[in-house]
Amino acid sequence: MDKAKWTVVLFGSIFSICTLLSIFSFLLVYSTAKQYELQMQNAEQFLQSVNEQVDRIELSIIANKEEAPTNDESVETDILYERFLIREVNEKIGVYTEEGYLIRTLPVNVQTLPESDRIALQTGIEVNSWRELIALIQDYEG
Repeated sequence: MDKAKWTVVLFGSIFSICTLLSIFSFLLVYSTAKQYELQMQNAEQFLQSVNEQVDRIELSIIANKEEAPTNDESVETDILYERFLIREVNEKIGVYTEEGYLIRTLPVNVQTLPESDRIALQTGIEVNSWRELIALIQDYEG
């Protein structure tokens, strides 16, 4: 009987430990998923604000073409990036930061563009200013 009681206690202990490990594992996965969800929301908010700022700049330049800078002086903005890479992404045109973050996708089907543009977008087009970026966006969307 002592051996039987010992076996029951041992299996009960093992079951309790496994149950606790399962609960801790679930809590770890749950908290990691919540952190990831929060990071994704922050990233989406950031991208939305960047897109809104780009749209405002585009509209400002389009509405005030006579007031737009005509030389290479820099345009004052509160946007973090000044260099970009434009390349194909899922048969659309993607605007990337120089660090490789996708910040905007243009609603232009790459297959409708001339072959020279498609080839350039496959390798990527480096853009060194907001003025150049806005001009390219207008060319592709217009």
